[in-house]
Formats: sequence, structure tokens, C-alpha cells
Amino acid sequence: MIWYLRYVATVCPSLEIKCCELALEETKSKAGQIPRISRHDEWIENTSKAAKSRLDELEKELGNAKSSMVKESNRLAQLSIANYLISIGSFSEAFKSLMNSREFVTKEEHRIELYLGIIQVGLFSTNFGFISSFFPHIEKNKDIIDKIPEAMCSIQIAGGLSKLDEGQYSQAATFFSGVTFSPNFDIHGIVSSRDVAIYGTMCGLAGYTRQQLRDNMLNNTDFKQFMQMEPWTLEFLENFYYARYSAFLKLLNKVQPYCLTDIYLANHTDALISEIRTRVLLFYTQIYSQVDINEMNRQLQWASDPELLEKDLIKLIQGGLIHGKVDSYSMVLHIYPPQLREEAIEKIEAMAPRLEAQIDLAKTRIQLIQEGHLPENLTPKDQGRENTQQ
Repeated sequence: MIWYLRYVATVCPSLEIKCCELALEETKSKAGQIPRISRHDEWIENTSKAAKSRLDELEKELGNAKSSMVKESNRLAQLSIANYLISIGSFSEAFKSLMNSREFVTKEEHRIELYLGIIQVGLFSTNFGFISSFFPHIEKNKDIIDKIPEAMCSIQIAGGLSKLDEGQYSQAATFFSGVTFSPNFDIHGIVSSRDVAIYGTMCGLAGYTRQQLRDNMLNNTDFKQFMQMEPWTLEFLENFYYARYSAFLKLLNKVQPYCLTDIYLANHTDALISEIRTRVLLFYTQIYSQVDINEMNRQLQWASDPELLEKDLIKLIQGGLIHGKVDSYSMVLHIYPPQLREEAIEKIEAMAPRLEAQIDLAKTRIQLIQEGHLPENLTPKDQGRENTQQ
């Protein structure tokens, strides 16, 4: 309990005092009552012996299967070993057994079973690297996987978590929003229906366009059912989509501590929050040609000081996300439509050949003057007149 409170205090400074109070209360209430924890050597020895004994039995069955030369028997024996190794937490050895079963695969369904085993190992060990490496193979068998709802759910969740781990939030949102809803939804005790709603919502807000939010989430029957398991996610998404930014940002501040304590979101919380706040500014300003920064700060309740909002807007301008400039004296953001900039570039590109020709003529004239072929004060018009007389 105290270790958990220490962790929460570290990642959520706003809860630090409360965590310290709870830790102190926990310490006082149980001081002298908790017996010294000793090693259960007997239990460790018995459990290790039982595990080795069971593994030896499975290895013996595998040996018999190899002697029989029957592929299906070999495959099932390898899978039995892999499943047992997963149950005792020996994930690297389980992965080896799964890979050993590949040569005995005779049907597409067997291949899907193999991929699901690999995904299970990846989820339990939080090693998303080799989950991602197997997705190209999974895509080749998509027609078969679509017919197995349980397999499809596991693959969608694994894909979402691996893309979240890589920081590819838009792709992660697509995986999570594509999960089929089930009342008893549970993926190996790792991801619940509420988790799907939270992960999908956060990734969607950080990576989706407004249209994608509508089509893939708000109008998605399955994902909406997931959000109903965690009602604030639906309110959160609707506030953003319908431009209720003040209410949205208040809820975002409340959501942040939760994200910091989630095993999969914790390392991405800062990046997600930053990206979502940036998108609020972009969506707010995209319909205006100029914005009063003081009024914008009041409406959004962005910061206690409008100058902080001004600094954030300047960063977006410098990053090329907003085309405009800030008048710091009058605290006004002037926005230039992107098409005007594109038109200016097109005009310059169209003028370039003519300007280059004029520069070449000017260089030639300077060279002729330097060589004494033309008087220094002779203008192009005079030169043309002189040539006519000749």
C-alpha cells in the first residue's frame, strides 16, 4: 500500500500531500502489527519441484510425439509446453516453444492459434516489439481471423497497445475503436472494456481529425458501448467534438492523474496531454482571421495569465502549425489562411524564369560595360535607339 502511495505521489504532485497523509495513517495503524516476512523456502522448493516435474512430463509427451512423426501431435505437444511456460511466467522459453511449433502447422487455423500465442506472450511480458513484427503475417490471414471474434479482439488490443507504445496515437485509436464489444469483455485479465474506452478516447483525441472522431468513435456502435462502461469518456469526446473547450479542458485536468497511474498510459501521458491541448488551440483558431488572446484565454480558461497562452500560440506559429503572427502590444493573433501563402509561393515560382532572364541580361550588360563595348551611362532604351539608327 505504502509503495503504491509513493508511486502516485511521484507521478501526481497534486496528490502528494494526500498520499503522505494516507501513508502516515497506514504506518501508524499497523506499526508493530505486521509480522516480519520470512522466506518460504519450503514453498519455493515444493513449487519449483512441481513445476519441473510437470515440465518433464510435457517434454516426455513431446518426445513421444516426435517418435510418432505425426505433425499434429508434435504441434499440440509444443503448444502444451508453451502454455505451461506462460502460466509460470517463463515467457522467453514459451516464445521458443511457440516458434518450434511453426514447422508442424498444417492449417490456417493452426497459424492463427500460433499468432494468438505469440500475442499472449507479448502482452504478458509487455514486449510489444515482436508483436508488431508479426502483424504483417497476421494481415495476410485477415479473412480467416475475421471469422473468429475472440482472435480478432485479441489482435486489435495487441495492435492498439503496440502502436500506443510506439507513440503512433492515430493508428492506436484505429485499433481500439475497431474492437467488437462484448458484455464479458476481457483480454487475458490485462485489458478490460473500460480500458478500451479510455485508451481509444485518449489516442483518438491526440491523433484523429474531427471527421475521424465522428466516424470511428461517436458514430461507432461498438465503441460507444465501450464508452458507456466509462461514461466520462463519452462526455469528454463530445465536449471536444462540439467545441465545448472550456468544459473539455477542465475534464482533461482531472483525467491526467488517472493516466499517470495507468501501466500503459503513464509513459505517454505528457505527450498525449500536450498533443491534445495543441489540437484544442488549432481547432479553436482555424475559423478566425484574428483572435483576441485575452478573450480566448477567458473562454478556454487556458491559464491564469494570458501571456502563457500567447507563448503557446507563438510556439505553434514557429512550428508552422498556425500561419500568422502575434501582436504582443494589442494581444491579438492575426491568422493568414494557408491558401494565401500557397498562392504567393505559386506566383513567385511563375515569375522565377522571367526574373532569372532579367538577371542574366543585367550580368551581360555589366560585362559589356566593363570591357568597354558600351558607354557606362547608356540605358537599355538608348541602346535600342542606337541599334535602330545603325
